[in-house]
Amino acid sequence: MKKNRSIYEIEVSQKFKKLGIKFEEEFRFDKKRKFRFDFILKPIKVKIAVEIEGGTFMGNSRHGFGKGFENDCLKYNLAALQGWLILRYTPNLIPQLWKDLRILKVIK
Repeated sequence: MKKNRSIYEIEVSQKFKKLGIKFEEEFRFDKKRKFRFDFILKPIKVKIAVEIEGGTFMGNSRHGFGKGFENDCLKYNLAALQGWLILRYTPNLIPQLWKDLRILKVIK
């Protein structure tokens, strides 16, 4: 089930397409848990996931408080134990995503 995408996720999705990067949205990486990544890069030779952490500075993000933060810890630890490289960005850090993908040689 697709969630409502944020404007930032739409921006990243459009740029992936423009750059010719193959990806999948809302990828469920564990069969037992309902955890999903915003994006994964394909093909999955190296497991790279991209997470856009929205609402960070608006005070309404579930990621920064209590149970939401704990669930994110569980999600990211489980993913790391399964061999995923998780790249996390706030909306202000999205330009860094493209620099990081160059370092990883995903884009030129």
